[in-house]
Amino acid sequence: REYGERQRAFCAANPLRAARRRQSRASDRRTAAGLPPRLVHPMNRSLPLAAPLLLLTAGCINFPDKAFTEEELQEVEEIAEDIERAATSGPSSEGASHWHLPLGVGGRGIAIGNPERWSGLRLNIADHDVDWIEGVNLSLWTWKTPSVERMDGLHVGFQNKVVEGRGASIGLVGTVGEGSLHGLQAGGLGVVSGGELRGASIGGLGVVAGGDVRGLQGGGRAAVNGGSQRGIQLGGLAGVNGGNSSGLSAGGLASVVAGDRTGVHLGGLAAVAGGDQDGFSIGGLASVTSGDVKGASIGGLAAVAGGNFDGLAVGGLAASFGDRFDGVGISGLAVSGGATGNLANPFDRPRTADLDSRASGLLLAGLDVQVGSITGITGALVNRTNVLDGLSFGGFNLVTRRQRGLSIGLFNRTDSLDGLQIGLLNHVASNPPWARWLPILNANF
Repeated sequence: REYGERQRAFCAANPLRAARRRQSRASDRRTAAGLPPRLVHPMNRSLPLAAPLLLLTAGCINFPDKAFTEEELQEVEEIAEDIERAATSGPSSEGASHWHLPLGVGGRGIAIGNPERWSGLRLNIADHDVDWIEGVNLSLWTWKTPSVERMDGLHVGFQNKVVEGRGASIGLVGTVGEGSLHGLQAGGLGVVSGGELRGASIGGLGVVAGGDVRGLQGGGRAAVNGGSQRGIQLGGLAGVNGGNSSGLSAGGLASVVAGDRTGVHLGGLAAVAGGDQDGFSIGGLASVTSGDVKGASIGGLAAVAGGNFDGLAVGGLAASFGDRFDGVGISGLAVSGGATGNLANPFDRPRTADLDSRASGLLLAGLDVQVGSITGITGALVNRTNVLDGLSFGGFNLVTRRQRGLSIGLFNRTDSLDGLQIGLLNHVASNPPWARWLPILNANF
């Protein structure tokens, strides 16, 4: 009985009430100083009371209810519920605590914790529902996206998540911006921006931007943006642009531009542009441009322009253009304008679709050159054109309408000649019957 009485006296000593009174006095002091009430997370409120609760559980819970008043029992139950919630759910993503230890005045200086707004040095375990930070923010983690509305300065952590960022952001895991990011952005796995990227952005796996990119964009596997790109873009596998591209764009497999490209574009397999090109492009297999090309286009297999071409075109198998070519075209197999010619029969006339294409400059191919009209020099096993002004040399020189200049080959043929043919057999359809078919030499002036 004596032991039981001592236990009941211990349980009636109200250690819980004493803790509550200490919290109440601290709150009164903050109110008197004109400070807002301190937000206390359930974990912060429950841990200081865990030890008394364990004592009560060990020595008091099995005693008759008369050892506690109704208020004490209710208080114990509330504390137990708080500890259970904190242990099972962890920090909540709603109603974030902005508790912090300020070492400064007026939101400036050094802060340890999670202040909602701060200017200076900020040290925190996890950013959560922060409006604005200016200065240096060192934080291990973030609880949700976005965790920081605006960050101006240096942001270092395992993962950085902001709405708008200006300055430098270094995330060991990654850096994520819901809006635009300006400055230096680095992520161990990647950098992702829903808006614009300006400055230097480097990601171990990739750099992705939903908007425009200005500056350096480098991804271990890919560099991708949904808008235009200006500067340097490097992707281990691919560099992809949803808009125009200006500067250097390179991808280990491909460099793809949905719009116009200006500058230098390199693709291990292909360099592709959906618009015009003004500059230099190289594709390991192909360099393809849907529009006009001004500059140089080199493809291991093919260099292709859907429109006009001004400059240098080199294709391992083919070099082709849409309507007009001015410059140098070199191919191991064929150089052609308009539709591809019928290579099965070298004596065929060029197709109707090829009649409007024209080229001026130097055209060289291992097998076939086929353009509607040629001004300059053309050389291939088979040279086919409707109008030739210049020099044509190779195995077969076939001019279906008018030739002005010189043809040298095994067999030369033209409907109308204003110049000279040199070959084993020469044919000029408009010459008198006796001079239409001649060996070695045929001429008309």
